[in-house]
Amino acid sequence: MRSLLAVAMLAGLRNPVPTPDDNGHAQAGGHQEVSAAVPGPQYTVKGIDVSSHDHSVYPAIDWAGQAAQGASFAHVKPTESGNYVKLRGEPVTFRSPLYGTTEIYARGTGNHLVQRYYSDSSWSARNDLGGPVDGDPAVFYNPQYRSTEIYATGAGSLRYTLVMPGGGWTPWTGIGGALDTDPVVLLNPWTGNTEIYAVSNGNLVTQLWLRGLSVWSGWSNIMQ
Repeated sequence: MRSLLAVAMLAGLRNPVPTPDDNGHAQAGGHQEVSAAVPGPQYTVKGIDVSSHDHSVYPAIDWAGQAAQGASFAHVKPTESGNYVKLRGEPVTFRSPLYGTTEIYARGTGNHLVQRYYSDSSWSARNDLGGPVDGDPAVFYNPQYRSTEIYATGAGSLRYTLVMPGGGWTPWTGIGGALDTDPVVLLNPWTGNTEIYAVSNGNLVTQLWLRGLSVWSGWSNIMQ
């Protein structure tokens, strides 16, 4: 605003505006005083913007000092470039009865399924479980095998991966099905079968893991 005022004042000096006399005639060599007021935005809430760059170059942020100067919020940028994953779809939360961990699964960059879990008062590193995954996953715990199992659509088929105590995640395995929706998975306590339900071509379909035979039943239409 100071620079604009200076420009306006200089303009008045270089181009003097004649001022009228008592009879309304212009007086030679006279000029009017020029004043400039440039209104700016008035904010009632003030805050600061910080990033990891500020932390690495400058001393630690004096939050109390910032508050004393009127700052009531901070906009914090924690990540940059490849340090983050852009999520797609809806995250799925899961509480593991085996490990007592809170786990989050979501479809991320490259349609890979990513996982993080909370244990011992901290979050784990991000785990990439591979893919591709086209929809939101269904996650459940199978007490018969003590396994955490994930089902999701991908590569034109319903696929699953699982982890058992003492082991790592298995490769994704396809079990067929051109599904229009994300699957719903449950364990039938009477039969011991894992049951999957979804919509395919406008029909409700199901497939079962037959525990007694250790095979998948194949998809069947239950809305005929």
